[in-house]
Amino acid sequence: MTKLTGLRLNGKTIGVRLTLRNGAECDMAVDTYRQLGHDPDALPFAQLIPYADVFATEDEIEMGMFVEEFDGDHDVLTALNVFVSLSGKLIKEKDLSPADARKWGKKKIEVQKHINYVLPRMWHEEFLAFYLTHFTGTVNIYNFIEDYQADAFKAYFRWRSKEIFDSSGRSKKFIVKQGKETALLQLMGKADDWRYDGTVDTGYMGGGYCDLGHMLRYEHYAFSPKLNKTVVFGATCVSDFFMVDPIVIKTIIRAQEELLMELRALVFVLKTGKISGPTAQFKDIHSVLSLCEKRSDYWSSIRQSGNVTKILLFDSELEYLRRLKESGKVAQIKAFVKAGLPLTTYLRAGYSKVEEIVNTLKRLVPE
Repeated sequence: MTKLTGLRLNGKTIGVRLTLRNGAECDMAVDTYRQLGHDPDALPFAQLIPYADVFATEDEIEMGMFVEEFDGDHDVLTALNVFVSLSGKLIKEKDLSPADARKWGKKKIEVQKHINYVLPRMWHEEFLAFYLTHFTGTVNIYNFIEDYQADAFKAYFRWRSKEIFDSSGRSKKFIVKQGKETALLQLMGKADDWRYDGTVDTGYMGGGYCDLGHMLRYEHYAFSPKLNKTVVFGATCVSDFFMVDPIVIKTIIRAQEELLMELRALVFVLKTGKISGPTAQFKDIHSVLSLCEKRSDYWSSIRQSGNVTKILLFDSELEYLRRLKESGKVAQIKAFVKAGLPLTTYLRAGYSKVEEIVNTLKRLVPE
């Protein structure tokens, strides 16, 4: 599939790569691309890193391959201009080969199971086309967003996956597998208080490693309060570490799938301009979060002058707000706001409740 990729160095796009259908790749200076009237910062991107006397992407270094630069080649520019003039058009199912159509048909069913939760119905068809165009194959989805935004989502991924697991009704305790090899005994000691502590999508296979050295895309974590220690494992090698019910493994894999779909939806609304950020969703979000973070003595001073009925309601709302903050939900909302990310469906629901509580507390303030 022909595609364009921004080449970034230290957070700045310095080049554009054209990948042709036959696999050939051509790089050009970013100014050349801008002369065609297009924005290079809107492209999914690959990070450039210093290697020997050149710059290369991580994939090139791993493969031992480097791409020749074409800065002003007429044929490349002509091909590029034709491509970018069509690049706003999403791939249509009718244009797929029979084999690709069968593969997409199966994947489409899986995608449709999740999108009701993450996107309004009016965007479903467009999202499916966007998914077909950008998310099929081995794509590192974090390349569509900035590094600091990826960090914010990874932190959310871990926090939310733990919430999903904890709410599943399964035992939170992981039993250490007996008869482990010496390396694991040294790693995990004799602690018996291991708890599931979430998962993170690193973006690609080999983006992470378990503590036994296996390459992972999804890193799963278990934490021992007694040892104050975390171990990293994968969904397929978890049985090397713990005695785990297969249903538990299905639960953590389901969390992976749900959260990855949330990330895809987030990229979709950003890249299609449907939602530019959290302030586009909630115009008062900064002031609400500022009030939300006021210390308890601030609210207590206001409470003292209210009547009994107001005080009871005030205390009830303040306690609800305290629980939301303790759950980590408010911290996750703040992190998304700081990163300029639209709130996920789950965080939107949480913010709506925070906003409702803060507005109720404000109404109870004596004039």
